[in-house]
Amino acid sequence: LALIEVGLDFTEEGLKEIEQGHILQLLNGIQDDLVEVFNRAVKYRVLKDGVRVALVGKPNVGKSSLLNHLLDRNRAIVDANPGTTRDTIEETIDLNGLPVTFVDTAGIHKSQDPIENQGISRAQNEIREADLVLVIIDASLPLIQDDYFILNSIPHERVCMVLNKSDLEIMAQIQPHKTQYEYKSIYTSALNGAGIDALKRLIFESVISDDIIFESDVLMNSRHHEQLLLAQNKLAQAVHIMTIDEGSEVAAIEIRDVAVHLGSIIGLDIGDQVLDLVFSQFCIGK
Repeated sequence: LALIEVGLDFTEEGLKEIEQGHILQLLNGIQDDLVEVFNRAVKYRVLKDGVRVALVGKPNVGKSSLLNHLLDRNRAIVDANPGTTRDTIEETIDLNGLPVTFVDTAGIHKSQDPIENQGISRAQNEIREADLVLVIIDASLPLIQDDYFILNSIPHERVCMVLNKSDLEIMAQIQPHKTQYEYKSIYTSALNGAGIDALKRLIFESVISDDIIFESDVLMNSRHHEQLLLAQNKLAQAVHIMTIDEGSEVAAIEIRDVAVHLGSIIGLDIGDQVLDLVFSQFCIGK
């Protein structure tokens, strides 16, 4: 954040603007560090308390049908008309000894319906709370901006892309310039149940790995968990902004929020510390 502030506010001092690539490299490093901290603290909790998996996506991509297949029973109402699910639906199953709570959410899109918007707001809350997010995409259609918005708004390490309706002609294809990550992905069909067992295995393997740390020096309560997730989300947005070259001044807003969320965990208010860092490390006003 200090490096960006130097480039934005002190160019008249003769300082060269810090290269955007260097800032992006630093942000990626911070992102990796946050993932490691989160994983170390969360793995034992997941084994003990289970995992929360959110099903999200645009309307009418088959989220509720997939939920019914994952539960092996008809729990969610399924209808051809988009927007049938307006509230979250939760159900827990035992997946090879791991408690997994699936949360079906309302389709995320722009809507003028106040009731539907409440469901969309709850879907966004579930994205923040989930340990793993299944982003459901209609494989029979090309990806649109709404798909990329959902993908880019979630830290990539918590995303599994589910290409549903694979019984139809497959047209969905990621455009590399619209997202910087490769996602774990799987093809499914809510019509005939194809890929459901493979999806269950992917969910299990995404949570349980061979390097599970049962003892951790990082303890996380619910408030820490929430603040770290918020920091990761804001950092993902900042990285995306820098990657598509929307401007470091826009990214700085997200980065400051990252610092605020992390500071709240360790009891640090960044306040004027950014400016103090600028003046201590750069020859300004001398």
